[in-house]
Amino acid sequence: MFPTPATGSLALQVGVVGYDQWQVTDNGGTVSIGGVILPASAIPSYSVHAIGGQLNYILPAKNFSLFFKGYHEYSASSHTLGNTLCFGGACTLLIPKPKPAAPKS
Repeated sequence: MFPTPATGSLALQVGVVGYDQWQVTDNGGTVSIGGVILPASAIPSYSVHAIGGQLNYILPAKNFSLFFKGYHEYSASSHTLGNTLCFGGACTLLIPKPKPAAPKS
């Protein structure tokens, strides 16, 4: 995390993100492949693995944050490889806005 040196009123976070997914049970039923009906268990089990990075921009004084992350799938079985980009934000609405705490003596 990188806070601003003067006020510490904003932060920038940078990190590594990733995911792994596996199918944990056998396929059931049947599937038609080229007009031939086969048991679905003949299809390989699903799995996918990805790695990427995430960037968070946080303004605590304004109750506001933004994020951006991207993933690159480097391995997949029964799944096409791809890339994912995701972005979003959050804002906390304080209605009514709380009064500041009284100074401590």
